[in-house]
Amino acid sequence: MLQDIVDNSFEAAKKQKAAQGGYITLGRDIATIPLPGIDVPFHSRYLWPGVLPFRACKRQVYLVELARLTDLTRVDLSKKINSALAYQFASPVRWIETQDLLFTHYKFERLIKLGPGPTLTGMATRTLKAKYEASDDSISLTRAIYCHARNPKEIYYQFEDEPEAAPESTTASEPAVAAPVAAVAPLSVAAPAPSAGPAAAIADEPLKAVDTLRVIIAQKLKKVEEVPLSKSIKDLVGGKSTLQNEILGDLNLEFTAAPEKGEGLPLDDRSSLALVRALGKHTTGLISHLTSIKG
Repeated sequence: MLQDIVDNSFEAAKKQKAAQGGYITLGRDIATIPLPGIDVPFHSRYLWPGVLPFRACKRQVYLVELARLTDLTRVDLSKKINSALAYQFASPVRWIETQDLLFTHYKFERLIKLGPGPTLTGMATRTLKAKYEASDDSISLTRAIYCHARNPKEIYYQFEDEPEAAPESTTASEPAVAAPVAAVAPLSVAAPAPSAGPAAAIADEPLKAVDTLRVIIAQKLKKVEEVPLSKSIKDLVGGKSTLQNEILGDLNLEFTAAPEKGEGLPLDDRSSLALVRALGKHTTGLISHLTSIKG
């Protein structure tokens, strides 16, 4: 089956090259995700020829400075650091194995990602939802996945205190003294105007998944104007893969039936979301955060 996939992809690439005058337009496929602006194949075997030159350069420059700042000798640094750093940019990223180790062996309850964006937290959230959420529920294990740049209040427990209740004006030990009552002439009160009848009942508007979808994307894009339903998530983010991954992570958290590879679909072409009848985890968290903010 794998050989058939490779052969079919190769034939499709040759046809596209012939149709486009010798060029191939990169697109997302079964095992490929184009990253605009990145033209170096990091963490792949294609960078193996650069390992030894990088290692020699690092030994000449970086290790001298590290030896000056630490108590280790250059020989110790070369043995402990040089080899690992030299090979890391040409070695595969073992993020799936790392996640499985965190979820199973260490059984974390709070995972905090340090860095400017929540890309890895989105991946960890999808892994939790796909592989560990059901087993965690069976043992009442609750996990929280935070990004330092996005969730400082949750990480540092910077929650606002509840307002104190106002003290009562009178106490039980001091009975109130009745004020003298002056004679008051009876007032003539006009009869109320006849009512026009009971107010018309307004029916509740049912929750639509497309409205929830639009709100989540608009909040992430920080756009006040309406998000057009004819466009896809890929079109709206303008090539920003990190922002696209954040939106997909929020949608996977919100909708249990989010379509696979849905970033290329128009927003109104999501029939799998039509059965949504209540707010999901993401929008519920946004509302809870909004109501907890003091005016």
